[in-house]
Amino acid sequence: MPPQGLRDSLALLACCDLFIAGNTELFHAAVMADVPVLGLFTDADGRRWEPEGRSRAAVLRGRSGERMPLPEVDAAVARIRSAPPA
Repeated sequence: MPPQGLRDSLALLACCDLFIAGNTELFHAAVMADVPVLGLFTDADGRRWEPEGRSRAAVLRGRSGERMPLPEVDAAVARIRSAPPA
């Protein structure tokens, strides 16, 4: 059942063990809610959008048309998942 609005989206987000997203509003909501989150950004996303001081959030930068190296993704996910809640 797809979320019907912001309230549903935030409720689903709070249930996530890991949330993976681009530079979106839900990515930043996950950071603020201390949900483990991996952001997949590009060079077009300025560094100012990267969360600082959040051990359960990480950003990987890719290039359009190129695959993200899986070992890099796995390592980022492991770091995020092993970090204690804030």
